[in-house]
Amino acid sequence: MQLLVQELRDFFQEVHGEHEISFPEQLPISALVGCVTVVDVLTAEQVAAWDQLPDALKLEVGSPHAFLCEDPMVLARPISMRGSPKMWQLPLQMLSRARAALQEPPQIGPEPFSWSAWPQPSDLRTRRLPQNPRKYLFRNKYQQQYQQHPQQHFQQRPPPPPPQVSPGKRQRSSAAADEDVASPEKARKLNEHNGKLLLDSAKMASSWQAS
Repeated sequence: MQLLVQELRDFFQEVHGEHEISFPEQLPISALVGCVTVVDVLTAEQVAAWDQLPDALKLEVGSPHAFLCEDPMVLARPISMRGSPKMWQLPLQMLSRARAALQEPPQIGPEPFSWSAWPQPSDLRTRRLPQNPRKYLFRNKYQQQYQQHPQQHFQQRPPPPPPQVSPGKRQRSSAAADEDVASPEKARKLNEHNGKLLLDSAKMASSWQAS
């Protein structure tokens, strides 16, 4: 994990070197850290064909689609939680709690960031575009690194311990289970119940045939 974080820090420092970027000392995991506003979604090819877009922003594309985000907000303190793969809906209780703790992060650059500063070509979504060579960069690069050194990228969580049961309670539970299976009285009642169900089914079938 530390190798991946340091590599991403070096990358952003290189492509956005004209701005002074301060990185946090530690990055939280399994936590909600803030929110952004998604203003548009483009393919990797459309981002590459966006003529007026700075090259530094084009270099951030490394997957088939790019989410264009603005208005970042951070939580005063990350909220520990577990997410789900891909897109998922935040529980309402967690949403209310997060909204109350949002605050603006330090601004990078002289003005707030906005994608509208670089007008999109009018035919960006209609013309046929060559494949962007960076389209599967992140998948190919980091998937290979993870397969080679999984323990250096993600911390393996130990399985939860089994529930603690007192010896007396465990013995009583086992004895009760054996009694349910082996009790002659319970077995007799169960056989009578099943026999009655079969008899009722036979009577119903005969009435259908007679009708």
